[in-house]
Amino acid sequence: MKAKNKGENIFHIHRSQLRLLLGYAAVLLALLLFAELYLYGLMHRGFSDFRPWILLFLPSFALAGAALGGFGHTKKSALLPFGLAAAVLCVFYLSQIIYFEIFGSVYSVSMMGMGGTAVVNFGWGMMGSVAKAIPPLAAFLLIAAGGLFRLLKANTDLHLSGMVRVVSLTGAAALAALALVILPLGGTKEQSPYAAVFSTMMDSDTAASKIGVLTNSLLEARAYFFRNITEMDAVYAQESDVLDSEDPSELIDDLEDAIEDDAALAGISLEDEEEEDLPAPADTSPNIIKDLDFQALMDSSDDSDIDELCDYLLQQGGTAKNEYTGLFADKNLIYICAESFSGLAIDPVLTPTLYRMANGGIVLDNYYNSFKNTTTNGEYALVTGLWPDVSREAKRGTAVGSFPQSASNYMPMGLGTLFRDQKGAVARGYHNYLGSYYHRDRSLPNLGLECKFMNDGMHFTTGWPASDLEMLQQSVDDYINEDRFVAYYMTFSGHGPYADTNCMVQRNIEETEAALEGRELSDTALSYLACNLELEKAMAYLLGRLQEAGRLDDTVIVLAGDHYPYYLDGDSRDELAGHPVEMTFELYKSTCILYNSAMEPVHVDIPCCNVDILPTVLNLFGIEYDSRMLAGTDIFSDGTHAAVLYNKSFITDWVCYDYSMDTADWIGDSRFLSDEEKADYLDTMLSWVKSRYAMSLKIADTDFYRWILKPDTNR
Repeated sequence: MKAKNKGENIFHIHRSQLRLLLGYAAVLLALLLFAELYLYGLMHRGFSDFRPWILLFLPSFALAGAALGGFGHTKKSALLPFGLAAAVLCVFYLSQIIYFEIFGSVYSVSMMGMGGTAVVNFGWGMMGSVAKAIPPLAAFLLIAAGGLFRLLKANTDLHLSGMVRVVSLTGAAALAALALVILPLGGTKEQSPYAAVFSTMMDSDTAASKIGVLTNSLLEARAYFFRNITEMDAVYAQESDVLDSEDPSELIDDLEDAIEDDAALAGISLEDEEEEDLPAPADTSPNIIKDLDFQALMDSSDDSDIDELCDYLLQQGGTAKNEYTGLFADKNLIYICAESFSGLAIDPVLTPTLYRMANGGIVLDNYYNSFKNTTTNGEYALVTGLWPDVSREAKRGTAVGSFPQSASNYMPMGLGTLFRDQKGAVARGYHNYLGSYYHRDRSLPNLGLECKFMNDGMHFTTGWPASDLEMLQQSVDDYINEDRFVAYYMTFSGHGPYADTNCMVQRNIEETEAALEGRELSDTALSYLACNLELEKAMAYLLGRLQEAGRLDDTVIVLAGDHYPYYLDGDSRDELAGHPVEMTFELYKSTCILYNSAMEPVHVDIPCCNVDILPTVLNLFGIEYDSRMLAGTDIFSDGTHAAVLYNKSFITDWVCYDYSMDTADWIGDSRFLSDEEKADYLDTMLSWVKSRYAMSLKIADTDFYRWILKPDTNR
């Protein structure tokens, strides 16, 4: 009888322990469910396209975290480690919510190194976003406090035995394994939740929207700190990181012929758009460096990435010179990457100079800004013609982003270097903030530019954001009287938040409201325009100085944004656009200015984006460059054209393809294509997009320009 009572007592203890373990797990699971669903709603502006895979790993996380409960023998000591774990979890999710409210995306593990710098520089503007995080913070506190109170009320002993902790961790591992077994039910394509778990090539936003923010961050941490490439990583790296040499141009030519034939049979005339009447080019040779010997380099290399790049480039023909080659051969260049600039900032009344520039010169009617945030990515694409690394493995080097990391690479196709060496131009660079931020004090000089920054050659009446006008006033005299010049600017005044705490808003809001009197716009929309009014004043000053010096007709001004204005909320964005903005593609539709006062406007309807601007400019100026080694395409060339977004979605004349959802919206003359022809075209274009992206990353990772153009330095 005594033995029986002992057995019943042991069973009773174990059952209560398991109930207590599940109680701890339930608190964490409630926190996780709320946080993931809240962030999903933010990221997708609702739940109309909800996918349950974001919740798949949460039970295993909750059960693993429950093992932290019940240390110590008093109630207070028992709850301390568990409470700290719950607090860390809440801080993580709150930081993601605040980051998303500011930047419109989640942050990757590789971006965490910028956290302290971001707080110092963005801190004054974070209050509005922090305020938006108060409701979820209250919910976190309510869930945690309610759960812990129930545990305290229901249990006299909150201690967990060592055996129960083993059960907890074993159960968590089993649930994680079960989740991995279930995961393929969501598909195994490279855009699937399965791929989001096993591939490091997917960007953070796409991955988080498929498997959840916490799961994604844990996987990123694994890749970041351990860099162990599993067999499944290699499989998905093959799909996302392999250079496919197939050129879409031949297939596109065949499909265009088929479209014309089908249209003719249907009695439909496909009229060509009127083109600028220019003389036929005397030289249609490819824009390549003819003495480059990729085969010899491949034969002498023992690096597989170098070999793959050489093999890929050997099979590329390069884009041909055309009737626009050398159009600006004798002119000067001012090249501007403008903070948060978009077509929404242009108004004929408020910004007449920007309006005139945007509608003069070469007008890109189908230009898209590829990036949603992070200035350094858009800036890198604009000035190098290469794609930055936006994957979850984007971590190489000590600086965050491909542009800062490029400072240690050889970059011979930089603006300053090319114009200095081939045109004898004076090459200057300017930014109205600290040169140390994003390490521009190293990356810009590495492009051949002699630079000035805030407190390093220039001083400003405001700190953050500083005045674009004051930057132009302190810099134009450096080059305007030189025989030939190229000047690069990274502006700052357009930075958010667009509120009365912004010193550019304070400076320009009254003038903005007076100019737009009678128009009903929100405070945020008016503030965005007020910030960009400073850019308008800077451009008016620039054009005025060029005109006074007799250099206006001899100067080309290129101006494009680094990313879309993510500080604009949806309602304000819709107000400025005059209609609800479609979020997959239209959100990225933007304006790129290619202005020369001496020419009549030329409209170009070819879909293009950030990386296409540099090769286009180099061709217009008759600069010798190798088009095979740039990810972008000269918009006037006979090459393959697409406006590509950061996540590999793309827009062509025939299709808008959403890579993250693997969906295609067929447009234009694609109505004459068969389903099989559409599938062939989509597969070929997708392979081309991924190859150009992979080529860019491999060029940066291997310091390929040094290998191919300075072989004596790396032997």
